[in-house]
Amino acid sequence: MNGKATDKTELQSAYDVANAGKTTDSKYYNASKDLKDKYDEALTKAKGYLDNPNATQAEVEAGKQALEEAKNALNGKATDKTELQSAYDAANAGKTTDSKYYNASQDKKQAYDEALAQATKLLNDKNASQKAVDDAVANLEKARAELNGEPNFIGGDYTPSEPLTPSTETPAEKTTEKILMYASYLYDNKGIKIDKPTVKSYVTVVVAETPVTINGIKYYKVAGKDEYIKAGNIDGTLRVITHNSYIYNNKGKATRNKGIKRLV
Repeated sequence: MNGKATDKTELQSAYDVANAGKTTDSKYYNASKDLKDKYDEALTKAKGYLDNPNATQAEVEAGKQALEEAKNALNGKATDKTELQSAYDAANAGKTTDSKYYNASQDKKQAYDEALAQATKLLNDKNASQKAVDDAVANLEKARAELNGEPNFIGGDYTPSEPLTPSTETPAEKTTEKILMYASYLYDNKGIKIDKPTVKSYVTVVVAETPVTINGIKYYKVAGKDEYIKAGNIDGTLRVITHNSYIYNNKGKATRNKGIKRLV
């Protein structure tokens, strides 16, 4: 017999490259399912020839050719992360600017943070598939949509998210608009400070017309909410002027109005 030993060197090299490409080559992991299936089938056959000590040279060469054809047929494109980057930037900024997040319940914030973490991981993964990236965008949007934080003060005005509904048992409260003279905390009906962001000065709020007294301190009740603002932050404090004074605007600049004279 003068037959030579089967040479599997080229098939082994082709197999190694093709197998590694399943996780590193976007032409594979972003390809259509039918083409990936053919690629996987060619890989399986090539592995069979490599493991078969009786494989003929013709089988080995056919296996190599099948791998090359399957690889050339792949139609996957480079992963586009543009939409994920935009979604991530908006979601990450929202953690400090959106009351829907920072006033949300802990479980909703956790789901949001996990979606952000997954997005970060994929943005940093050079081999992330398009499907994984698209799924991450969908997860971010879903997590944001499920945030249940209530709005605080939007565009300078306070808008209760759940206004009280008038009924025969509980008449609608009479409300009025007030401007905060000072930055203010929110309190509950026992006068205990609520863990919410401070309300900025010169913001218009809708409150009950008549202030209430809690532990000796007057508060205005926020309309439709069980939240209270100290009346002094709205009404200010009456003081006797001891010197002639200028009138200033909310930027600290003197106005052209005549000053106020002290009482003689």
